Amino acid sequence: MKKLFLTFSILLLFSSTAFCYTVRIEVHFEENTSKGKYADSLYFSESEWNLMTKKQKDDKIAEKKKERIDNWLTEIDKPFVEPIYTDEEIQTQLDELKRQKEEWESKLAQ
Repeated sequence: MKKLFLTFSILLLFSSTAFCYTVRIEVHFEENTSKGKYADSLYFSESEWNLMTKKQKDDKIAEKKKERIDNWLTEIDKPFVEPIYTDEEIQTQLDELKRQKEEWESKLAQ
């Protein structure tokens, strides 16, 4: 089941000298795919949103949704490749962890 939610997010930005706000449009969507449920949001500035016709909005949303879902499906279909480290790389990582441990022990002792 496809769900499409449109919410208006108002970001309030405070500064010492002025108060200003930025309106952004959030289009939240969820899609059931062959690999599971995908959920995401698209964001548009108020000016960008207001310049588009209803058809342009629908086309842009459909295009971006498809792009994000396709990218997600591509990523989860990639096989996991176990990293292979040399003995030298492992020793370097161990030395760094020992250094960090000594640093923290020294700070805790103070």
